[in-house]
Amino acid sequence: MAVGALAVADVGILFLPGDQAPAHGPGQRWGSAEGRGHEVVRGRNDDAPRSLRAKYPLKGTSAARPAVRGNKAEVTTPPRPKVTGFDREMSKEILARRDAHSRTYANEDGTSTTEISTSPLNYRDAHGAWRGIDSSLVEEGDGWANTADSVDVRFADRADAGELSSVTLPTGESFGYALNGAASVAGTADGARVSYGQVHPDTDLWLDSQAGGAKETLVLKSAKAPNSFLFPLHLDGLTARADGGSILLTDAEGRTRAVVPAGFMEDAGQAVSHAVTYELVRARGRPGRRPRRRPGAEGDRRP
Repeated sequence: MAVGALAVADVGILFLPGDQAPAHGPGQRWGSAEGRGHEVVRGRNDDAPRSLRAKYPLKGTSAARPAVRGNKAEVTTPPRPKVTGFDREMSKEILARRDAHSRTYANEDGTSTTEISTSPLNYRDAHGAWRGIDSSLVEEGDGWANTADSVDVRFADRADAGELSSVTLPTGESFGYALNGAASVAGTADGARVSYGQVHPDTDLWLDSQAGGAKETLVLKSAKAPNSFLFPLHLDGLTARADGGSILLTDAEGRTRAVVPAGFMEDAGQAVSHAVTYELVRARGRPGRRPRRRPGAEGDRRP
C-alpha cells in the first residue's frame, strides 16, 4: 500500500487523495455587448494562434471564377445534307431486301440505292436463302464451270468434245450439245467466256456463262465461212420442239423448263438482222439443232 492512495490489482480503478489544485488559464474580462455595433473597430484580437501551420501558412492561389456569358440564339436555315449516293466500295448491300431481280444498298449518306435487272441477279440455294449469281468461270475437270447459280453450266476444254456445252436445271433435267465437224482446238477462258478459234473455216465460237443459262456466238470472219451449222443435242429428261423462231425444252409432263431463244445476226457496223432460222433434225439417231442464215440476208452473220 502506498501513502495517500489505494491500489487494487487487476481492477484498474485509481483513487486520488483529496482535492486537486485548480488549473491556471488566461484572465477573462466580463462585460456586455449591449448597445455596441456589430463590427469591432479597434482593440480587435487578431493574434494568430501559436502553431506550425500559423507560422507556415499554405499560400495557394485561389481559382479565378469563370466569366459568366449569356447564351446567344438565332434562327438560321439548316445546311443541306451532302448527298453522295451509291459508292461501289463503301455502300453495303441490305441482304434482307434481296429478290431474284434486285439488290438494295445502304449508302454512307443515309440514302439507299436499288439495282434492278431484267436478268436474274440472285438465286435461292438449297436452304431457300437468296445468293448472288456469279457467272464467272472456274476450271473443273476437263473444262470450266460457272461459279454460283441455280443452274450448273459446263464448257469443254476443246471444241470437238462430245458435249461442248451443257446446262443442268435445279430440277435435275439437263440440256447439252456438241458442234458437228468442229476442229480439235483448245478453248481459252476469260471471265465468263470461253473462246475457240477456227472451229470451222473463218469461224470462231464463243461460249458465255450467263445468269440462268449459257449463250453461244458464231463469229463469221469472211464470206467463206459456212452458212449453217449442226449442233447434236444431248437431252436428259427433256424434249425439244420448235416454237416459232425458238426451241422449247419440255419435261415429261409437257411443262417448259428451258428455252433456246430465236437467233439473230449483227454485222461489224452493229446493224442487227433476225434473218436466222432454227431447224430440228435427226443426227446419228439423236435430235440436232441447225441454225441457218436465210438466203439473201446480209451482215456479219453472228447467230
